[in-house]
Amino acid sequence: MSLLTQSFMLSLERGRAQWHLAAVLLLFGGVLTWLYVQANAVSPQRHFDYTRALRELRQGDAEINLEVFGNRLEVVRNYDHLAHAVLHTQQIANSLLDLPRFVSENERQDLSRRILALQLALRGKVDRVDAFKRENASLRNSLTYFPLAVDRLINATHLSVGLKSALEHYARHVLSFARDASAEREVQVLEAKRKLGRALADNPAGREDIQNLLLHGDLILRQLPLLNQDMYAIKSALPLEQLDALNAAYVQAHQHADHRAGIYRRILFFLALFLSTYLAFTLLRLAHGRQSLLRAHHEITRRYAAQQLAEAQLRLHATAFQNSHDGILLTDASGNILDVNPAFSRITGYARTEVLGRNPRLLKSARHDTAFYQHMWERLRQQGSWQGEIWNCNKQGETYPELLSIAAVRNQGGEVESYVAVFTDISRLKDQEAQLTRIAYHDALTGLPNRLLLTDRLEQAVAYAQRSGSRMAVCYLDLDGFKPVNDQHGHPVGDLLLVEVARRLSLCVRATDTVARLGGDEFIVLLQGLNSGSECEQAVLRILQAIDEPICINALRLNVSVSIGVAWYPQDNVDADMLIRHADQAMYRAKQSGKNRYYLFDPEHDVPV
Repeated sequence: MSLLTQSFMLSLERGRAQWHLAAVLLLFGGVLTWLYVQANAVSPQRHFDYTRALRELRQGDAEINLEVFGNRLEVVRNYDHLAHAVLHTQQIANSLLDLPRFVSENERQDLSRRILALQLALRGKVDRVDAFKRENASLRNSLTYFPLAVDRLINATHLSVGLKSALEHYARHVLSFARDASAEREVQVLEAKRKLGRALADNPAGREDIQNLLLHGDLILRQLPLLNQDMYAIKSALPLEQLDALNAAYVQAHQHADHRAGIYRRILFFLALFLSTYLAFTLLRLAHGRQSLLRAHHEITRRYAAQQLAEAQLRLHATAFQNSHDGILLTDASGNILDVNPAFSRITGYARTEVLGRNPRLLKSARHDTAFYQHMWERLRQQGSWQGEIWNCNKQGETYPELLSIAAVRNQGGEVESYVAVFTDISRLKDQEAQLTRIAYHDALTGLPNRLLLTDRLEQAVAYAQRSGSRMAVCYLDLDGFKPVNDQHGHPVGDLLLVEVARRLSLCVRATDTVARLGGDEFIVLLQGLNSGSECEQAVLRILQAIDEPICINALRLNVSVSIGVAWYPQDNVDADMLIRHADQAMYRAKQSGKNRYYLFDPEHDVPV
């Protein structure tokens, strides 16, 4: 009976030990599973999508600014692209509230607060854009109505000659202010308005029409500087510092999440090692005779855990390598290519199999000389890294700019084992810079230099004439009969007519001369390096003859002429702005003399305005 009791108790203890072992294994399995989930909580794809949304938000803000500037400068005459850019940017800003799951609660609250503040700033920017569109449309209406009303009043028969002269003087200053809204021109407009008021007091005929014209002139005087201010206020409504702060906060949140995942991976490793040790110790107690098997099992378990950790790290590195938006290139110490990522093939056009074992000089373009590459390798040898802009050539033979960073990888002995090159194609940024420069300095319709570029070239031409003792001429051109073409055939035909006039003007001058469009049907021709007045006269006569030739547009035979005012330097020894004004005054004299002719400004007899 005693033996049976002892046997029963021994069996019961063994059963309890097995249950305890099963419970411990189940507990550790749950802990390990939870740790594994936490160690892989940071999703590279989700991180990539969110950072791409942040970049697209910055690009959307820049596109809104570009469209606003384009509409203000009348490069663009509709708001379709602006509305699309605003809607797209708002959608991106709203999507930012969907934060990745790996972001902690505290950082989630901070990021949500920043995103809400950014959305508030974006709504303010959108409100400013809506106000800008309304005010810009009002200004455009006044700018369109004003010259038409002036022409109608000047051609009216019931107005006196003095009143017409005062009206013409006032209109010229208002239109000059519309082209250059400076304080000096504002003073001139106000003075011209007072003169017109005095003339109107003496000649009450046409008072209602002139007062209506003055209302539009006052609107232009008041609205134009405000629109310029609104334009720059829109640009700064969504500060880049706020976008940078949001991006930095998200990067910090991602780093913290990645750091936490790394901690969980290390805990997972130590728990796995502890579990292996515990299992080995338990098996030793249960089966003293299986020492060799336990040692083998312990060794296999330890190696398996180490292999799992190594594979996890390799998968993480491979994910970053394969999914990187930037091109990555790995070479050995001799510069032979060991591996490239998919972004490399997308940017260069070379497949991975085409470049393995080859030297990166196959991407070399002719943009850089030998000294440039010598300096690059000298910097790599001395400092172990190099970073900068470089022009390379893709598989199709096209050159493209890229931002390149090269780093040397050294072994424990300090010897270079390999090189890692990371590069980004910045062609789009370069194209945007060129487009902005083109928009800022050229007329959108004709492609000719605008007033801004003309002013710069005119100042350079004056400086050159002073140094070299040569002569130059500023020719102010205004088309005769352009308004009837617009009224009869519409603005599209008028635009084609202006393009053809610009082409003919460009053919009439030398390569060193400049043809610019100020706006409407007004052009400036800058003639440089003239030796005598006859050269200027021949050029002006060529222009008169070229414009007087019939112009055929869409089966229409159109006839226009041009009135030209010429300011001759250094006989008219004034600055660049005054030369344009004197040429403008001479052009009006040419129109008054019968049109289709030119008039040379005489500093001694013509009174400057």
